[in-house]
Order: sequence, then structure tokens, then C-alpha cells
Amino acid sequence: MKGVSVNTLWPTTLVKIVNPDHTKIKKNLLSFFDKYIKKNTTEYKSGNAGENFLVYESLHNLQKEDDKSCKELMTFVSQSFLTASNIANKKDLEKVINPIFDVQINGAWFMKYKKGGFVLPHAHGTCSWSCVYYVQVDENITDKQGSTYFMKPTTKNSTNDFGSRHNAYENVRYKPEEGSIILWPGHINHGSIPYYGDINRIVVSANALINLVK
Repeated sequence: MKGVSVNTLWPTTLVKIVNPDHTKIKKNLLSFFDKYIKKNTTEYKSGNAGENFLVYESLHNLQKEDDKSCKELMTFVSQSFLTASNIANKKDLEKVINPIFDVQINGAWFMKYKKGGFVLPHAHGTCSWSCVYYVQVDENITDKQGSTYFMKPTTKNSTNDFGSRHNAYENVRYKPEEGSIILWPGHINHGSIPYYGDINRIVVSANALINLVK
């Protein structure tokens, strides 16, 4: 039809990326986490204390740790944040010549889930993007165990016609896979389904701000 212009507003971009070097850093990451827990037996309690069940949560300064495997992971996480941001901001990116970005990870932490562990719905503040990186998970679990879910940021549909299909999803979930990272806008509510794998579910979460320097 002629004379049509389109303005897509308030989209929600979820991005999944696989780390090709995961097997190289996994063992050292797990070793670092074990040592960390032995030194810090009392887990971190966030402002939303009570949202974690059967989960150990570290302090939110993993990005500052002087550990080789952590630094390598943070490099991958930073690159992933920038990739997700560039996808979501494609139209604005096209207007900038040779852009230079500053990715600021303003919080990063690991979480170790015991059997039955889960996290209630919540959103992260003071960031434009958030992520979860799966360090260790039982590969034999189904998508109903330990999956990360994301909730629709708008109100529930009041109609069920074809015209509403673009807005039909009430939530979406990702089955955890070792070495993969899921990234999403920081305002999106998310949580995790109870985990019942034979080995601990261990993830790294992070928040970031991405500034256009040039």
C-alpha cells in the first residue's frame, strides 16, 4: 500500500550469544568461585532480599576481581553487551560515523544454585543492559528446570484476535546452556524456574551502561 510509514516503538530485544572459549575458562572460573565462597561464607543480600531461594550470591564487584579467568569472562561480557546494544540501536547507529563506545560494567556477580534453587521476578536498576552467563548446568535438564524467564513489559492483552499476535507473548524462557549468555534491557522483569539438576547451576550476572564517546 502506498503512503505507509512505520515507526516501531518500545521494542524488547533479547540476545543470545555463545562463548567459543567457554571450555578454556570454565575450570578456572569454578575453582575461583569455590575459593571465593570459602572466604565469604555469608552471601550477599541485595536490596530485594528474599527474592533468592537456595542460592548463594556473591558481592556485586566480580568485574574488579584480579583473576585471569574472571577478566577473560568480563571481556566477553563487555563485547556481548556492545553487540546487543548495537542490534537494539541499529537505526541510531547508522547515523554515527566510526563510533567509539565505552562499556561500563557497574555490577557483576556469580550465583550458585542448589537443588530446588530459584529467583523470583525482579528487574535491575542503574543500567541499560543486564545479562546472565551460564558457567555450569546439568545438560540433561529440560526447559522446565532452571530456565531463565522474561516477563512482558506491557499490560496483558484484552483481546485474542490475529491483530494482537505481535503482542501475544506473556513471557518467554531460555533453557540454560553452558557457555551462552542472554542479554536484555535492564528494566525487564525476569527470574528463574526451580532447578533440579544433578550438579549446581552456576551463573554470572552483570549490569552495564554503554556510552557513545565519539
